[in-house]
Amino acid sequence: MPLEIRELVIRVNVREQEQKSDDAELNRKIQDMKAKIVKECMEKLLSRLENLNVR
Repeated sequence: MPLEIRELVIRVNVREQEQKSDDAELNRKIQDMKAKIVKECMEKLLSRLENLNVR
């Protein structure tokens, strides 16, 4: 006999922490990671463009 779930209730408690220095460090790390990702994507894109011209 199949079981059908018609309603799913999820409860979450969110609390803000008072550690602003951790937030600043986390934001810096996120920005660094974003910059690395953009750099890698640009390198791969330029590499593909160069290979396209070789053919």
